[in-house]
Amino acid sequence: MNKKIIIIGGGLTGLAAGCYARMNGFETEIYESHNRAGGLCTAWKRGEYTFDGCIHWLTGSGPGRGPGQAFYKFWNELGALKKRKIYDPDCFYRYMTKDGRLISFYSDADRLRQHWTETSPEDAKVIREFCSYIKKTAKMKMPMEKPFELFKFWDIVKIIITMLPYGKLFKQLTTQSIAEFASKFKDPGLRDALENIVFNKNVQLMAAVMTLSTLHSKSGGFPIGGSLEFAKAIESRYLSLGGKIHFRSPVEKILVENDMAVGIRLEGGQEIKGDYIISAADMHATLYKFLDGKYTEPIHNTLFNHTQTYNTCIQVSLGINMTFGEKEDCVGLHYPVKVPFSIGENPVTYFGFRTYSMDPTMAPQGKTSAVALYMTDDFDYWEKLHKDKESYRSEKSRILDMTLKNLECYYPGISDKVEVTDVSTPMTYMRYTQNWRGNFMSWVGTPGNHEELQRIGKMLPGLQNFYMAGMWVMPPGGVPTAAKTGRDAIQLICAKEKIRFQTTKDM
Repeated sequence: MNKKIIIIGGGLTGLAAGCYARMNGFETEIYESHNRAGGLCTAWKRGEYTFDGCIHWLTGSGPGRGPGQAFYKFWNELGALKKRKIYDPDCFYRYMTKDGRLISFYSDADRLRQHWTETSPEDAKVIREFCSYIKKTAKMKMPMEKPFELFKFWDIVKIIITMLPYGKLFKQLTTQSIAEFASKFKDPGLRDALENIVFNKNVQLMAAVMTLSTLHSKSGGFPIGGSLEFAKAIESRYLSLGGKIHFRSPVEKILVENDMAVGIRLEGGQEIKGDYIISAADMHATLYKFLDGKYTEPIHNTLFNHTQTYNTCIQVSLGINMTFGEKEDCVGLHYPVKVPFSIGENPVTYFGFRTYSMDPTMAPQGKTSAVALYMTDDFDYWEKLHKDKESYRSEKSRILDMTLKNLECYYPGISDKVEVTDVSTPMTYMRYTQNWRGNFMSWVGTPGNHEELQRIGKMLPGLQNFYMAGMWVMPPGGVPTAAKTGRDAIQLICAKEKIRFQTTKDM
């Protein structure tokens, strides 16, 4: 009889782990607290509009030559790209400066260099340096095929040889933050635009460059159909392989006997036994709730108590009876607030805006699904507010109202064309996924904490037959880490069982 793997969480990570487990002959059951799979990778309907809640760009959407290459392989193994059209944007991101200039991050690095040089000729040298980083990184193949825990001597030698031509580049991208590099620009608009590209200016420069390198190599497009359909494709692959998934089945405890994980207990008391347990759920809940804090390491306490996570967000979704032009044909716009307001005690200075005009599945012809985004680090404010339902609803209504007033400054008359609205908050993320403090990404990787974040293990010392996967074990997270860490967990189990890991078996 095949050994059984119990997977906690039916998000992308859990689904990926389930697929690879079935490919390698294990019995699997996924236990998901919600009524559908996908986790954070989701979308929802409001009337005739679909509002997407996750993928802005997909690393590995095409074969490329660089960092996206391995993920392209993973997505195909998981069936996520089968018959799926990909939209490759000409422009990734546009930033409007406070003086009204529009700075574009074109997907093609040469076009980006030309545009920025025309914007600020005095910054030509720094612009060339930045664009050369993008083009070089687009050729850099990252060692992603197996978890570091399984690397042998010759694997390390091979990586050293492969990465040798990129040693200087890698050091340049990991030892300075986006803010530090941006400070080299004389033009304040270019400086501000770069600082806002990936939600946090203190992260390694690598984060911005790698993102743009996938766009440059056409391996960072948007999957038509959106996040939920993308997740459903992986769920379908899992079910076709004979996997089982149980919805509305929240886990209460991981069962441990003699320091070995042997099963789970659901809320309500039902116990299910298994040979291996993989938690693809929130790490904080896994460590401190499911395992009662008994197997935590000092690194976990340090990270959860002292290390900054990415801000969570407020998403204002709009179904609009109009179409948009070329300016909006990008992954996102960044607009300065013209009608001042605050959220909690924090003044709002900018907001993100994105239209889904490129995806005909999101809205009827002639209409557009769009979202406005506000990043926030004030989870405590929302948690307190949520206890008073009337105040909570009132605050969401006020933010919607201020969003429309600010959009009117850029699109006069847009308010009259809005047919459907929806507002999600950090508490929405908390309710929907149980992620710690409503996070949709994990810790911020800065030049100063790079080594610390690499010490996060997929296994816990002293606890056998247990593995963790997901954004918390591979900061900062994002959709690609789901495929990678789910795959890694099964490779580690295969190694323990002394069986050859495979990815093509149909069952």
